[in-house]
Amino acid sequence: NGQHDKAQQLYEKAINLSRQLKDKQNEAIALRKLAVWNIDKNNFEAAMELLTKSAAINLEHGKNFEHRKNLACDYFDIGLVFANKNDYAGAKEFYEKSRKIFEQLKLENELSDCYFNLGEIYLFEKEYQKAGDYYLKGLKIDQQQNNRVNLTSDYNMIGELYLEMDDLFIAEGYFKQSVKLAEEIKSLPE
Repeated sequence: NGQHDKAQQLYEKAINLSRQLKDKQNEAIALRKLAVWNIDKNNFEAAMELLTKSAAINLEHGKNFEHRKNLACDYFDIGLVFANKNDYAGAKEFYEKSRKIFEQLKLENELSDCYFNLGEIYLFEKEYQKAGDYYLKGLKIDQQQNNRVNLTSDYNMIGELYLEMDDLFIAEGYFKQSVKLAEEIKSLPE
């Protein structure tokens, strides 16, 4: 818990220093990081307040690439807050906003995460076909980029989808791929 408190203090210092230096970009980043810290602590209201401030800064400087990228990250994390509060419509809305910006900026790595988070929302809603479609879009990106760390969790999440659909044979195949890849990169899945 001491590490968490230190992290919070560092983020708050970064926010204050950025404000003193009138460095809007780093202020927004520090606000978002503190928001994610709050999400981890289940302080969703505080997280939403910080993400709203960060998004406002990034919207104000929306012509700048880094601010657009940061705005997409803000929207992604707002989607995460909604998902944690079981507000699936809100989560989908902000994951989609995030996805559109990442597509415009051609940030494939980030797109994969959007697709998997959207797929997870559809899984929660028991819309298995849509969940699978989004998972496969994310999987394709990670395969093209040979992102082995992501692929380990991709296969695991797809396995969970098939497990939920009671297709144990296909689920087992994906779980085995996940474990095999995890062993190769020495990163065991949960």
